Parts: sequence; structure tokens; C-alpha cells
Amino acid sequence: MGEHLTDENYTLYNGVDIPCVAFGTGVVKRFYRNKYLYAKDVSMALLRSAKHGKMVRFLKNDLTIQRTLDNAIRCGYRMFDSGRLYGHSEKYIGEAVGKYSREDFFLVTKVSDIDLQRYPDAATVHDNLSLSLKFLKTDHVDAYLLHFPSGDWEAMYRDIEEEYKQGRVRSIGICNFDADELRHLLDICRIKPMICQIELHPLNTKPELRKLCQENGIRIMAHTPTAHMIKEVTDSEIMVSLVRKYNKSAAQILYRWHHQNSAIPIVSSTSEQHLKENLDILDFSLTEEEMAAIEAFDRGHSFDKNNNKINDQPAFIYNL
Repeated sequence: MGEHLTDENYTLYNGVDIPCVAFGTGVVKRFYRNKYLYAKDVSMALLRSAKHGKMVRFLKNDLTIQRTLDNAIRCGYRMFDSGRLYGHSEKYIGEAVGKYSREDFFLVTKVSDIDLQRYPDAATVHDNLSLSLKFLKTDHVDAYLLHFPSGDWEAMYRDIEEEYKQGRVRSIGICNFDADELRHLLDICRIKPMICQIELHPLNTKPELRKLCQENGIRIMAHTPTAHMIKEVTDSEIMVSLVRKYNKSAAQILYRWHHQNSAIPIVSSTSEQHLKENLDILDFSLTEEEMAAIEAFDRGHSFDKNNNKINDQPAFIYNL
């Protein structure tokens, strides 16, 4: 196995170091507060699992999340991505990271307008951050992001700026903004975002937004970085040839593409082998022609029906 990606860091424009890869739990136990909905969802998932002879992803994630996080830490992951909308994610990350020195980890969480509406006793950004800190078992997060450009997001961003000034967050940022939304934010903000987390993969390369971020010193984090391993990409002639040439998996090729674009991929896997492979991408480099060939897959495709502009699962009922 070659060098590991966690051996490298980027530096945000405010001087904070950030790892070059993040682990994302996704939503954990999404219906847990409503036992009926959770039981119904699990029952349907078990039926689908039996039908296809393979446990559905969300159920496997729910059942193995603590072990997966422990494995991720052992494999070398030091940045963990979460959010108020991700159910029990913050709680499990807090329990896993709490076994080690806090300074060894970079914790990311998010707040949305839906979060401010969900609980009567947490109707502000400040109170939602307090909940996040409680479950993450820390007195600060390393990055605090506005989850969606929805609701009164301008006021929410101003509140996030205040949390940064108060020292409860070491860096701030946004998620799921397009280029026009980011330009508007840059016109009105007092503190530029340090991070922009977006859906980014070969089918949706967002060149205009990436250029704007580069011009303003904003670091991009990529969610859905492998395009869900869709066959349009993984079974393509170029990808098959790259897998053969470099003796790497399609996922490793895609993570290398992100790395050479200076984007931070948010990886997710319940497999310890894949956790290790996802970090093993520094012992080869794609040529300019190969990078361009992957970029050429772009067709502006989003895997989210709402193009990541709002919480796309309003029926989710969370426990934390």
C-alpha cells in the first residue's frame, strides 16, 4: 500500500489546516423518534434485502455505524462530516472521536432552516450549534456550514459569522450553493466562507463555481464524489482503461481526480477494505488528458431531485 491521503493537509485562507479527505456518515437512524415509522422503514428494508440477497445500504449503515467509525479512525481518517439533519450522526461521531485527543480530529457539522423550525428550544443558529457541540462532545467544531441556500439563509449566515467571532467554530462555510448564490453571498457577507461543500463528480463538474471558489480562496468539499459508482462512468471505456493502467479501483481513480482538482472528497463505506483503499491514491497521477477525459462526462446531472437546494427528505423525523 502506498502513501495515505491523510498524510497531507490543505490550509484554509484563515490559516486553519484541513485534511484532504473526509468521512461522511450520512443520515443515521432517520425515523428513530417515531418508532412506528422506523419499524416500517426497517421492515421494508429487510424485505428488499431478502429479495436482492444483500442488505440495503441505509440499514447496514444504521447497524454498523459505530464499528465503521472506529475502523475509519484506525485506517487514518481524521475529518468527519455531519449535520443537524443527519439523525444520530453527531452522537456516533462524538462517541468515536471522544476516545482520542480532540486535537487530532477535524469535525464538520451543518445547520439549515429546517433545523431552526424543528425544535421549540433550538430555534436559533446559536442553540443548534450548542446541540451539535453537546452530541459531538466538544467545545468547538472545526467547520460550521450553512446546509442549504433556503429560508432566510442570509440571516443564518450572519449568525454563523457571529459563532466564528465567538470562537465556537474555527472556520465557516456553505453547502449546495451555485455560482450566482455564492456571488450574492460574497457581496453581502462580512467574512467570506472558507469552505464550499457541493455535489461534485464527473457527471456534475460545476466549472463556473469551482473557478469562483478558486478566485476567492474557498476550499471545495465534494459530496457524492463517485457519482454513486454509476455504470455510465465506471463501465466507460476511459474508466476501464484507467483501472487497468494504474491497477486501481474506479473509486480510487475518481478520488484521485478530485485530489488533483484540489477538492476534498467526502467518502463513505462500511467496508474496512474500501476505507483503506480510499486513502491509497497518492502513488499515481492522472495525466492532463486523463483528467480532461473524466471532466468530459459532465452533463450537469444531480442525484438529488431538488438539486440540493432544500432538505430532500421532509418526512425524516430525527431524534437528536
